[in-house]
Amino acid sequence: MTEGKANEVSLWIPVIGSPEKRLAAIITIPNRESVDDAFLKGFSPRTRRLAILMHGLGGHKNYTYHRILAEKLARDLGIFSLRFDFRGCGDSDDSDDANGRVLERDVHDIESVVRFIEQGGYDGINFTLDALVGHSRGALAMFKWTIQHWEKFQKGEKAYNVPNLINCGGRFFGKGLWERCLHNHPDFQTTGGFYIDAMRYGVYQKVFITKEEIKSLSAQDMSIQFKAHFESLVNVLSIYGLEDSIIPMQDAAEYGNALGSCHTLKFITGADHNYYGTVKGHIHPECPLNSRGYVNYNYKVTQLIVNYLSHTESLHRFYKSTQTLKITPRWKKVEGIHNFRSLGGWRIDSNHYVREGLIFRSANTSGVTPKGIEQLRRLGIKAVFDFRSSEEIKNDGRFDADQIDWIHVPAFKDVNLSPDALVLRYKSLLTSWATYKDIYSDTIYQGKASFKKVFEFIRDNENTPILFHCTVGKDRTGLMAMLILLLVGVDETIIAREYELTTLGLEPLKPHIKEKYRHQLKRIIDNLDNDKQGREILINQITKGRANFELESDGFENLVSSRYEAMLDTIEIVNKEFGGIQNYMEEHLGFTPDDIEVIKRNLTSTSDSFDIANEISNL
Repeated sequence: MTEGKANEVSLWIPVIGSPEKRLAAIITIPNRESVDDAFLKGFSPRTRRLAILMHGLGGHKNYTYHRILAEKLARDLGIFSLRFDFRGCGDSDDSDDANGRVLERDVHDIESVVRFIEQGGYDGINFTLDALVGHSRGALAMFKWTIQHWEKFQKGEKAYNVPNLINCGGRFFGKGLWERCLHNHPDFQTTGGFYIDAMRYGVYQKVFITKEEIKSLSAQDMSIQFKAHFESLVNVLSIYGLEDSIIPMQDAAEYGNALGSCHTLKFITGADHNYYGTVKGHIHPECPLNSRGYVNYNYKVTQLIVNYLSHTESLHRFYKSTQTLKITPRWKKVEGIHNFRSLGGWRIDSNHYVREGLIFRSANTSGVTPKGIEQLRRLGIKAVFDFRSSEEIKNDGRFDADQIDWIHVPAFKDVNLSPDALVLRYKSLLTSWATYKDIYSDTIYQGKASFKKVFEFIRDNENTPILFHCTVGKDRTGLMAMLILLLVGVDETIIAREYELTTLGLEPLKPHIKEKYRHQLKRIIDNLDNDKQGREILINQITKGRANFELESDGFENLVSSRYEAMLDTIEIVNKEFGGIQNYMEEHLGFTPDDIEVIKRNLTSTSDSFDIANEISNL
């Protein structure tokens, strides 16, 4: 772990419906230093991703892994995190509820936190709620809140979609808690509850746990809760200590059975329910001892969560869960064209989907073979939109086939925006993937005429499949895909993940791109052979002083990146700088409201059915 502490700010969050009651919270802020200092320290660029951390029975916002995880998410992934005390816990206010801290009250507290964040409660930042992390009963509240929002979504009501749920030692069968309480407190039903030692206002004191609180928790049966409530785009990581004496290991296995392919289960050998060792003095190579001499496995928990939320693991989970649409592959094997996939099938709301078999995206089509052309015809494609400049077409050729129109719509008519040419024009792209949002902002504005042509075709040609592309199918193509999906109402996190899939789509092209990149990089450096000072300035501008930064490898990976976070920032630019997608379509592309409704109608379907004739599963 990098030395130094992340920046933390204490917050008071009003409870919905009872604003006089407040939840005590801490938000951890990534890289509050200058950008250059953050690079020097090896920190990840700051993102708008946010994780909410929730404690369990008798816990508080700073126990177990909470503080450790908050710091590491900030440093390694640039993720904000907010950890809070439920009412009646830690530093939060009491609720004046005679029934105590029942589970529904915890769910209400989560809703209060989410609403506070959504309304710009911290510094006006428009966060993307990326993960919920719940420990023990905090995990139960997390799942119950998620299920309630899924039910709202199904009814067409406003709902929050959180793609990553982290279950740390959560109980699956609630009845096990009732049995445990009977064993430890045989008379609690007649006395109305029992006392535990818990942190309150900075000191441990006796806190009364009511019978009604235990009853509310014991009534939970996750096998019933999960039924028909989760889909493949929700990811769940469960982490259990193998020495957990509170939650039976059967509960861990049941989560896997109930959630299937969207679930990942991790065990930590030697860890108890709070992720501490059970043998005093035992040494672990990756985890320090706590003050009582037991291994603190919370560092292991933290690393598992950080890995799970990392770019690489998130990308591969999304790819795996979205490879097929019912029975057909999203990715199409069209000979001579790379990075070829469908934009159809994404859910818009409970009754609408992006129309399947209609919109496709890819890399350069000029190398398509006769077999590939036939495959395009079988997909029903009638028009190919090419966003490349005239120079790129001159260098690499263009698509040409009978029965399929080639339509040249250069985003920048006389500017080569292929990856190797970007090295000369936008050297900042070598520094970090986070700089792409600035180039994308420019492209959204400069490429208006090109994007308008595509939308006009969709408006005027119902049920007519099209393909659009640029050189590698990443930047101009990615922006066109984003505008389409944003217009019809696909969730922003799905749009950004769809963009990120290009990371995998580019793999076959990377050796070729890298060779061109090396050539351009050499030209830049060679031009400064007689200017030692200028060369040093340029290199430092790109590397930001990072001694271990290699222009040829690290710079290249940044150049060809298609990061989820970069597209989230780009969507934020559409919303803030262009007034949202509706305003962009009207004020910048010149469409009328009626035009926009026709375009949206042509792009969507009212069910997840699709025309199998347009989707040949062996392509």
